[in-house]
Amino acid sequence: MHLVHQLLTLAREEAQTNARFELVSLRRLCERVVADISLLAEAKQIDLGLECAPSAQPDDSFKVNVEPAGIEILLTNLIDNAIRYTPNGGKVDVVIKREDGLVSVGVSDSGPGLPDEECERVFDRFYRSTGTKEQGSGLGLAIALKVAQRHHATLRMKNHAGRPGLNVTLSGLRSESQP
Repeated sequence: MHLVHQLLTLAREEAQTNARFELVSLRRLCERVVADISLLAEAKQIDLGLECAPSAQPDDSFKVNVEPAGIEILLTNLIDNAIRYTPNGGKVDVVIKREDGLVSVGVSDSGPGLPDEECERVFDRFYRSTGTKEQGSGLGLAIALKVAQRHHATLRMKNHAGRPGLNVTLSGLRSESQP
């Protein structure tokens, strides 16, 4: 059933020609996704957190001009992957920040990481990392990449330096102050 859902989502993302963009709070969207997926984290005793980088405005909700349903799918896939590949008792952090007038969100985990040569390949359809025991369709990150591309944003994955884990960052989301 999950595979069918992922295939339908990928087909919709690939067929998407004119998405309806609107100004939304990325902070609120992340809060909702983290709350929705928190039971999966609790089942594995994973510390799942959301943090917003300090901002010039204390009430900054990190408003961005996006297609909300697509960004929600992207965030759900990134956080779900981080939780699934992080061992019991690990940590997953979601961090929102502003960079050069644009907004980014990163998902960082304390899982085993990936061989460097696989960090780009994981965005290919049906790609599954060698040696993984986790079940999955190999479509979640391909879907996330399609959503990022539709938003003219970038999605990058890299291992943490000197410690286990991965960081996946969606960057280049246009903030409300951008023309």
